[in-house]
Amino acid sequence: DRPPIGIHSPWPSVGRRFMFRPGETTLWFGYSGHGKSDATTQVMAYALSQDTRWCVASLEMPARKSLHRLICQISGTSKPSIDQIKVVMAWLGDKLWLFDVAETTKSDRMLTVFDYAIKRYDIRHYIIDSLTKCGIDEDDFNGQKKLLDRITDMARRNGSHIHVVAHARKGEDERKRPTKHDVRGATAITDMVDNVVSVWRNKD
Repeated sequence: DRPPIGIHSPWPSVGRRFMFRPGETTLWFGYSGHGKSDATTQVMAYALSQDTRWCVASLEMPARKSLHRLICQISGTSKPSIDQIKVVMAWLGDKLWLFDVAETTKSDRMLTVFDYAIKRYDIRHYIIDSLTKCGIDEDDFNGQKKLLDRITDMARRNGSHIHVVAHARKGEDERKRPTKHDVRGATAITDMVDNVVSVWRNKD
C-alpha cells in the first residue's frame, strides 16, 4: 500500500486515519477559551518536525504572543529559559512566518500575503486565526461564504492546506459539546471546507 499523503496529527489515538492533505481546508471551531488556537498550534509544532513550512495569520493576538505559545509547546514548559528559546528559534529557522496584524484585517491583504508566500517561499501550510477578524461583519453571511470560497480555492489551486479557526455560537451551557451546526456565522461555512474539527474542553 502507498503511504497516505499529507501531514498526520500529533495525537497517537488518531494516528494516520486522519490527515491534513494538500489542497484541502480544515475548519477548527469551539467556544472561547476551549483551546482552538492551542490545538492548531500543536498541529503546527508537530508538522514543523516533518520538514514543512508554515505561515500564521495571528489576528486575535500579537504575533509575539503566538510565537511565545509555540515556543512553550515545542519546549514542553510554560516558562522556557533564554537558552531554550534560542534553541527553538534556531530550529525554526525559515520554517515559520507570521502575518503580524493584531486587529481586524482585510481579507484581501491577508490572501495577497499568502499568495506571495506560496510563490516566493513555497510555503504550503497556513493558519487563519480567526475568521471573525478577517474584516467581514458577523451577519454578512454572503461575505463569509465568498471568503471561504476564496480560501478553499487557494488551497486547491496551490496544493496547500489552510487551517481556519472559527468560534462557536454562545449557548446556554458550555458543558454541551458543539456540533458543526453550532459554528458562528453562515451555515455554508462547514459545507465548503474539507474537514471540520470541534474543539471542546471538558471543564468538569
